Amino acid sequence: MSARILAFDRMGTVLAESLACAWRERGGLVVDASAGGGFGSILAEATPYAVVLTEPNLDESQFLAQPPATPEATTAFAEALHRNTMAFLADCRSAIRAMMPAGRGYLLALCIDDYAARIVGLPQTPIANQARAAALKSMAKEYGRMGLSFTTFVCQPPREMADRAAWRTRREHLKVYALRYRPVAVAGYSRFIVSTITGDTTANGSVLCLGNGVMEMTA
Repeated sequence: MSARILAFDRMGTVLAESLACAWRERGGLVVDASAGGGFGSILAEATPYAVVLTEPNLDESQFLAQPPATPEATTAFAEALHRNTMAFLADCRSAIRAMMPAGRGYLLALCIDDYAARIVGLPQTPIANQARAAALKSMAKEYGRMGLSFTTFVCQPPREMADRAAWRTRREHLKVYALRYRPVAVAGYSRFIVSTITGDTTANGSVLCLGNGVMEMTA
């Protein structure tokens, strides 16, 4: 697997760094498109084995908690969402074009469960999460027959992203569940994600929710 390249749209998040570490442990190579001029230049030089699009970076929580009072503010928020979605789709297109000649490849979208994020005070991206899941499901129908696989991973915040005490101080949201909750170490997520693209798992177009207990995206 030494020649297999895992390409990220950007690094710097807890999930991305852990996933990159897990990939390197398997002997793979990691490239960061944000440090090399973007996907266009990175993917033109080498065909990746898999492409990872990291978590949305537009925090929707302020709008969701208290919608803007003016039409202008609402329009600005909608335009920001549109730009975020179009940038995601552009990266998907670049990844697909890069992997199609090889007749195989994996496109992974990472998301943080927005309900869990709200409970522990992290940024929330429910609209972006749903848009990504819907987009990859559609792509799986179109390009799955060409050997490409698309999966959305929605993870509860791992142990390293949130203070463990945050779960206990928000018992009004989770009741008894909060008393027994044990955050998952991010390495657990990374090992599972790597296993889905190096084994025989078939989950094309799926949305896989990772974590302890049952939580649902609120959008």
